[in-house]
Amino acid sequence: MNLEHVLRDIRDGWITADTLDRVGYLPIGLTEYYRTHWRAMRKADLSQFRNESEPVIFILATASEPVSTPQIVEWTSSYWPDVQLGTVRHMVKLCREFLHKGISEDGNVLSRLYHLSFRDFLQAKVGMSGYHSGVAMSALRKIGTEAEKI
Repeated sequence: MNLEHVLRDIRDGWITADTLDRVGYLPIGLTEYYRTHWRAMRKADLSQFRNESEPVIFILATASEPVSTPQIVEWTSSYWPDVQLGTVRHMVKLCREFLHKGISEDGNVLSRLYHLSFRDFLQAKVGMSGYHSGVAMSALRKIGTEAEKI
């Protein structure tokens, strides 16, 4: 499985001479694959990555069940206003090998992490503090809005 992802990333340009020091540094195992993929995504445009891509990835890692692209936008919008529906769709496409995808009853794409080891990698190597509270705050705001209607 790792080989399949590495070969696809070489084909798609994610793994290049610029992202690896030497061919001998090709990723071995899922953790190294995640690390290589993470570095390549960050290297393209660090500012864009931090303000748009990273929040989408972390929200997907935070969610315990499949979530729709509009839900991801809602959860990220308070803290990361640069995250728009197009950004979420783009990141879901870029992270396709890490995601299970489905369709909700209302026709929205639902996504969730395929490998919990990717979530573990993010938690251990990158850190996800703040994202759990961001989701919780979004839910509390929604509850407050619904309660005001009653």
